Amino acid sequence: MAHHQIVHWTRHANRCYQEMEVNTANQIELILLLYNGAIHHLNLAKQHALAQEIDRRGAAISRAVALICELQTSLDPQKGKDIAANLARLYDYMLRRLTLANIKGEVEPITEVMRLLSNLASAWKEVNDRQMAAPAGGEVRTLQRAAV
Repeated sequence: MAHHQIVHWTRHANRCYQEMEVNTANQIELILLLYNGAIHHLNLAKQHALAQEIDRRGAAISRAVALICELQTSLDPQKGKDIAANLARLYDYMLRRLTLANIKGEVEPITEVMRLLSNLASAWKEVNDRQMAAPAGGEVRTLQRAAV
């Protein structure tokens, strides 16, 4: 089998795995996938910024921005009230910081947004872990139900 065929099948297998992961995930796990994807792309953006690879930096930031926008549009202000409003403001702040990073080629805003996303992901993971540990049939009010 040729190298390009192996690369093609590997990419195909990765896409299938990601689709399966999304299709079987609960709502909090989907949020975690978005956070982790944004963090991954920002890590790439940071590497590209340090290497002066402007086009690649911009593409990676754009992917992270798309994921943060997805998080922002999934908020439900009716259910989430203050939590959803605070998250919306935080996502807006992140988007402004990433725009600045992209325009000025600065790494610090990328690092800041990565830190914010990591903190949020940790909080959601804790909520998910508590929800999974709850007794079967027991209703657990989660941050996720309130915000999304």
